[in-house]
Amino acid sequence: MLALYVTLIIAEGNNSFFEILPWALLMGTASAIAFASAHVVEPRYARNLLVGAAALYVIIGAVSILSIGFGFLLAAAAAAIGSTRLSSGSSS
Repeated sequence: MLALYVTLIIAEGNNSFFEILPWALLMGTASAIAFASAHVVEPRYARNLLVGAAALYVIIGAVSILSIGFGFLLAAAAAAIGSTRLSSGSSS
């Protein structure tokens, strides 16, 4: 989704790469955090990473709701569901 976003925005011709770089880094950071949570052994730390990723996804999704925000809100929901499953699984 990040590659598609960067490609579409640059193809429009109104913005340079350096104007969208902060947004691209924020999107990439949220995705990297969510990806990293899958490789953390301790469920508590993985849950914290997923909560952080969900928060970033909600912020990005709310700001970009008129363009690609819906996809980020879905990613936030997936991260939130994953974090709740980790919290319920670790107490069993």
